[in-house]
Order: sequence, then C-alpha cells, then structure tokens
Amino acid sequence: MNTSNSLLVIVLLAAIGSVIFMMSLVFPMSIYTWLLVLDIVAILWVAVYELRKKFRK
Repeated sequence: MNTSNSLLVIVLLAAIGSVIFMMSLVFPMSIYTWLLVLDIVAILWVAVYELRKKFRK
C-alpha cells in the first residue's frame, strides 16, 4: 500500500469514526462504542503498518 493510499484510508476511517461518535451521542447504545473502538484500532493498525514499512528499509 502506498503512503498516500494509507493516508487516505486513515482519513476515511477518521471520518467514519466521527460519524459513529456523533451517532453514539444521539443514540447511546453499546454497539456504537464497539464500532468506535474497532475504528480506532483500524487507524492504529494502518499507522503501525506504515511505520514498520518505513523503518524496515
């Protein structure tokens, strides 16, 4: 995955996370909390993938 593609994925995941956060404020259900946690984990996974790829060279 290119670095620009990874940045695009992180931006899209952050946008989805902000929508999930707003929905969790409107409808307080535990499913939104788990979706938000999954979204944050996905963002961190992409960031760690990029850092490992950068330092592997």
